[in-house]
Amino acid sequence: MKTISFCTWIKDRLDQFSIALVRNLQTVGDDPSIEFCVVDIESEDGLEDWISTISDPRVKYRKAEDQELHFAKMYNLGHKNATGDLVVTLDADNMIGEHFCPFLRNCSQLFPNGFVFHCWDGLHDSGLCGRIAMNRELFNAIGGYDEDLEPVGYQDLDLRDRARAMCGNFVSTIDPAIVGDAIRNTSEERMRKTSMSVEDYQHMNSVNRYKSQMNIESGRLVANLPYRELD
Repeated sequence: MKTISFCTWIKDRLDQFSIALVRNLQTVGDDPSIEFCVVDIESEDGLEDWISTISDPRVKYRKAEDQELHFAKMYNLGHKNATGDLVVTLDADNMIGEHFCPFLRNCSQLFPNGFVFHCWDGLHDSGLCGRIAMNRELFNAIGGYDEDLEPVGYQDLDLRDRARAMCGNFVSTIDPAIVGDAIRNTSEERMRKTSMSVEDYQHMNSVNRYKSQMNIESGRLVANLPYRELD
């Protein structure tokens, strides 16, 4: 059975994460081949104290200090401690569906040489755009999230598209029994804890989209060369 790592970075979102993590632990039951890798980016809302009350050894908590606000770097930190055969980017407000893990394992049987999964339905307010899964070997092969992008915007789709270009196997579904749901946030709410405006995000998203498309068209699929192993 393929092991699965759910990878989350979080900064001051305990109100939502406390709901999502408990729900996700309930959903996966007592499956020992699943882990939740959580990186705390200097939260000041009591996350460390709260997560210390979670006795489940599958929850692996790490605190990162002096970390600049750069989404690709924080996503890479979230994947740093992952040991699963399959790695899943799981935003702090996301709750998986009951069939999500069996679905991913089935995909790994259908595509033993690697696959990338993305459940986004094209709507930015769905909260699911960041939910991307793939073989850990594929994630490492493409260098993870591209840290040369601007700090915020398009890093999810860039990761998806580079992985898809490298392995050729792309899977998607928006079946709620599989993907689950997310606690909804407006664009303003998502930006509030970043000290950036929606306009800043829109500008950087456009710049990153262009960079990503140029890299892929030029065959530059591997980011962060040489790939940096983060401490």
